[in-house]
Amino acid sequence: MSDFDYNNIFPINLQDLIFQARKKTYKAEYLAEYPLKQGKGWRSIASKFIISKKDFIKNNPQLKKYFENETLSIPVGTKFNVPGHKAQKGDTAETIAAKYGMTVKEFLQLNNMDNKTSKVLQDRIYYVFSQPSQAFKKNCARMEDMQRAALDIKPPLAPPDEIRTASKSVAPAKTEETIPPLRAPELTPQEINAKVKSVSTKSDVCKVTGISMDFIDKLIAFEGVKRQLDEDPISRPIVGIGHDLACRSKDELEKYRKLKARGYELSDKEMYQLLAKDIFEAQAGIKKVFKEEYDMLSKKQKEALIDLTFNIGPSALAKSKKLIKNIKEGCKHLHKNPKKAAACFYNAAMEFDHRVGGGKVLPGLCKRRINDMMIFTGQKPSQMPRKVLEKLYENYAKGLYAAENKTEFFRTANELMDCKLIKNKHGRIETAAIQKPTFLVANNRNRTTDVIVKSS
Repeated sequence: MSDFDYNNIFPINLQDLIFQARKKTYKAEYLAEYPLKQGKGWRSIASKFIISKKDFIKNNPQLKKYFENETLSIPVGTKFNVPGHKAQKGDTAETIAAKYGMTVKEFLQLNNMDNKTSKVLQDRIYYVFSQPSQAFKKNCARMEDMQRAALDIKPPLAPPDEIRTASKSVAPAKTEETIPPLRAPELTPQEINAKVKSVSTKSDVCKVTGISMDFIDKLIAFEGVKRQLDEDPISRPIVGIGHDLACRSKDELEKYRKLKARGYELSDKEMYQLLAKDIFEAQAGIKKVFKEEYDMLSKKQKEALIDLTFNIGPSALAKSKKLIKNIKEGCKHLHKNPKKAAACFYNAAMEFDHRVGGGKVLPGLCKRRINDMMIFTGQKPSQMPRKVLEKLYENYAKGLYAAENKTEFFRTANELMDCKLIKNKHGRIETAAIQKPTFLVANNRNRTTDVIVKSS
């Protein structure tokens, strides 16, 4: 991802500063002397500076007796060591308050200041809290709800060209892809069955599952259409659009065997209902793994995970530890550090490497993983970072070597990526326009990462 002036596009105000600092609050580095003006015991001091009993005794060991015997009254005018902050160049009331978990109003009241005097801080130690105040926590919670409800930041995986365009505008447009939705309520099995029964066309599948028509078309292209019971490349019984019967009850398998024996073929409505049911199952498996992080992902990222889960099953997805770890890490930094989140999502894209079926590499799975990586990153090969492009090329190379008809795989994979991947004489991977004639070069070393093509 290219660099851009993030602060100029999204200026940070006081409320944002407090919101961002809520988990960065730490104890004061300095101590200040505070005279007791009123009050009968140490609790009035501890509550005023939001300091624990243990820390208060540590800072004032000479007053331990007042803690041991709370009936004793501390003399008015006695000075105590309380949390403080030494003002430095550039400090303001807002920055100090945010640093120690205070609202600006609390900081001003604690230091007997008003809005006028807060603009110029003297070179001295100011009183601060040692823990976040309740008012500060409530303010943070309110800001978090506001930002989650209406976030106006482009996703971290936007292509570099889109980022440069967004940096010239005042604020990026809100689209379905850029605003992480609030967590949707889980559907009950009865609600899912009702939605599945309402499906009769391909557009109905998109409507009830929330996925795009382009995704459905590619899924059908990869899975194929089986109106009768058939087998996939690794001899697993399937029917419809990739409806795997090997992992289902024997009664369901027997049902489709009888239908085939009678010569019955599934209608479009029956196939699309099976497809909707399988997509709901895939979504449920993904939500079970990622929980609240699922709703933080973009629509394209969800579709890539749905295709992967549809293909390998929810149980296999749950075992993909690196993929899960990188996605969760990316969601963690999504709003605070978009660049770090983008790096995590790129690492996650590199874990779309399930290419083996029946103990061997399948060309169809290689092309499918290429498609998943492109959907998940939202980028073309020419826009991908070097390490992601190399992983994409690995899928491309292994699929080409495993394909019986290498010319056909070469053609269809290039069409999928809208370019050709070329490994030059220095071993670096390059992208070439699909319009430029390119042909395969025979390679006798039989290494899966050494596919070479040349341009005529």
